Amino acid sequence: MLFSLGGVHLTSLAASEQNNLNLSEWMREIPNSRALAEISIPGTHDSGTFRLEDPIKSVWAKTQENDFRSQMDQGVRFFDIRGRVTDDNTIVLHHGPVYLYVTLQQFINEAKEFLKSHPSETIIMSLKEEYESMPGAKESFARTFENKYFGDSIFLKTEGNITLGDSRGKIVLLRRYSGSTMTGGYKNFAWKDNATFTSMTNGNVKITVQDKYNVNYEEKKAAIDSMLKETALNKDNPNHIHINFTSLSSGGTAWSSPYYYASYLNSITAAKVRLEHLKNLETKAGWIIMDYIGDRWNPKLHEEIIRSNFRNLPTDEPHLFEHIDGEGIDLTYLPHSQWNDQVSSILLKPYTEITIYEHSNFTGNSVTIANTTGSAQLFNLTSYNFNDKMSAYTWKLIR
Repeated sequence: MLFSLGGVHLTSLAASEQNNLNLSEWMREIPNSRALAEISIPGTHDSGTFRLEDPIKSVWAKTQENDFRSQMDQGVRFFDIRGRVTDDNTIVLHHGPVYLYVTLQQFINEAKEFLKSHPSETIIMSLKEEYESMPGAKESFARTFENKYFGDSIFLKTEGNITLGDSRGKIVLLRRYSGSTMTGGYKNFAWKDNATFTSMTNGNVKITVQDKYNVNYEEKKAAIDSMLKETALNKDNPNHIHINFTSLSSGGTAWSSPYYYASYLNSITAAKVRLEHLKNLETKAGWIIMDYIGDRWNPKLHEEIIRSNFRNLPTDEPHLFEHIDGEGIDLTYLPHSQWNDQVSSILLKPYTEITIYEHSNFTGNSVTIANTTGSAQLFNLTSYNFNDKMSAYTWKLIR
């Protein structure tokens, strides 16, 4: 039988490795042979909106507060870049009609500098024409991009089912524009509006996208969850990309803005990714594209996506969570003072039993919870009238 006395825990190898993520070079330990489709990748929606300061425009159009380099340093490897052709035949970034005060060349330069410093990494650049060309523009969006920008050697020029070995140190183009005449990256495919859909790119590469951005909050949450489940079910298919947007369009108020929705959806999605990984170390989260990446909300979505790539040594010990349904902070390896009377749910591995106590000296009310199944199970302490009441516990394997 194993005890938790006064919060003294032996931190496992798995926990220590996962808590020391090198976000700038997290791809370094992933094998070259692994297809990008197999890797769980954090991304940002409308990645270039960070310079918006006007409060009215920000409520409608701002989705990020960190600049490109900060996003890269935090582990983002998918960037949603949306452009408009100018009258001097360059491309500037837009969100709908709103100019973002950033150019495409600025993004490319930041990516080049980052990849020069971190050659183990790759950056996927999703590129679409967001707004009609300015009067006086001489060429189409596709011709402007491919003639002026895509010739740069930083862009991957091969196609097929792209592997990490193919793309280290490169920008991988994911086309969301038509009229391309050059090869490299992922070819354009039909992108349905406000929908979840499946299409094909690069011959035999299937791509499933959840981008329901103009729906109510509950429908969006269900769409994200459904996509996470489908991604996990297809974890063994190296030819299937899953892109899951957590973003919702603004309703025009502070209480229906991208920031407001992100304050809920980012942490809820992160908890689901974390829980699935704890249940099954061989899972896949897919490419998850979020608003407002950062450290504001726990758990941190970008970190949980990255962690899901690593199959650290499994442990049998229970996992303790701050909120029901495995949400909030993972309290498992924190000192007793930080989890005492704070636990709302517990994940038990197969054939594991835990007894929880009201007081830290193993006295007061107690409850024994057993997982007698062959798969990990989550237990909400609200069902046992023990929410935020747990101060000590013992656990053991019962198989």
